[in-house]
Amino acid sequence: MANNLDVSLTFSASGTLENPLDASIPVDGFEVGSTWPSPSITFDTGVGSSQANNWFHDERTILTTVTDTIRLDGTGVTNGFGQTIDLSSGGGVVRVAIFQIDTPDGTKKLRVGPLADAAAFKGGITGTSTAQNAYKEFTHWEIMTAPIAGFTPGTYILINNPTGVTVTYWVWLLVSKTGF
Repeated sequence: MANNLDVSLTFSASGTLENPLDASIPVDGFEVGSTWPSPSITFDTGVGSSQANNWFHDERTILTTVTDTIRLDGTGVTNGFGQTIDLSSGGGVVRVAIFQIDTPDGTKKLRVGPLADAAAFKGGITGTSTAQNAYKEFTHWEIMTAPIAGFTPGTYILINNPTGVTVTYWVWLLVSKTGF
């Protein structure tokens, strides 16, 4: 029996900018969804454009200068029902990948990549360099989206911790593939 899926991703933000030197306009307010349009993406069950039919989520910990491998070839990850996620054949794609560092402090960082590894997930990063810019590096959170075509996932996602501290992070992958 196939799973049913319904996902809505909405971005929100708000803030104020104060100028104590100009009494005529002392505050400039900003609010996504009010003074700014609210970016959002919705997905329903399926394998077509803006559709998905499975997901994987996990809390993971990476020791100092170690690489974590999230396998997408049917040998490493399952959904919340224990069903294996295998994107290595049959046109499987990643529609959304969200990575979030636990208690970010500006010194913890993670890298998704590298580009030089042909079998690794790229998340929309292009090129062939093995330099630092060939990774998707972040210190708080990273959202990679490709709702129409999806990202070709490769057989695994490499998450590298280049720092001198252990980093705990969360990952959520929204995926689609015929046969789930």
